[in-house]
Amino acid sequence: MVGRMAGKQFRKAQWMWSSATGSKDEVIRAEQSVGRDMAAVVRQDARGPVDPAVQAMLDDVAAPLAARVRNRTHRFEVAALAGDEPNAFALPGGYIFVAPALVEPPLGEARQHTVQARVDAADGARRERVA
Repeated sequence: MVGRMAGKQFRKAQWMWSSATGSKDEVIRAEQSVGRDMAAVVRQDARGPVDPAVQAMLDDVAAPLAARVRNRTHRFEVAALAGDEPNAFALPGGYIFVAPALVEPPLGEARQHTVQARVDAADGARRERVA
C-alpha cells in the first residue's frame, strides 16, 4: 500500500518535472500516468452499473475526436459514470467521464452536443499546453 501511494506521488512529481523540462512526448506520457491513477480512483468510487447503450453513444462521440488528434501519443478514454446528476469532467491524460444524465432523453441530443463541446474544449486546452 505504501509503495502504491509513493508511486502515485512520484508520478505526479514526474509529470510536473516533465511539463517544465521534457519533450512533448514525455509530457504526454507523464500526464497519462497521473491521469490513469486519478481515473482509477474515480472508477473505484463510482456507484452502480452504467447502461451499455450510454457507453456506446459516448464511444461514438469520442471516435471523431480521437481521429482528429495529430499527435498519436495522445489517447482518449471517455467513460460513463453512474449517477443522476448531470456532470462531466476531464482528467489529465485524456480521461473523460460523463454522467448518463447528460446524454439520456428527454434532452439527450442537446446534451450530446454539450458533451461534444466539453470534449473539444479539453482537446483544445491540451493542444495549448503541449504546443
